[in-house]
Amino acid sequence: MSTALFDAFQHAVDDLAAKYGRLNAPITEQPARQHLTVATLVVTYERDDTARTLMLVDIRRTPGSA
Repeated sequence: MSTALFDAFQHAVDDLAAKYGRLNAPITEQPARQHLTVATLVVTYERDDTARTLMLVDIRRTPGSA
């Protein structure tokens, strides 16, 4: 993974954590497993609303990226 791609991934994860940290309302309306696209990566994560945590499940390159 290039440094630029890792930096983009890290920034996206930081933004995601900040977003969920700011929510006042319960977030159970959304599915627990979600996907986030960052540059050429698709990141799958799950929320644990009780523990207020995000768990990384999978990172894949988008189809057609090398």
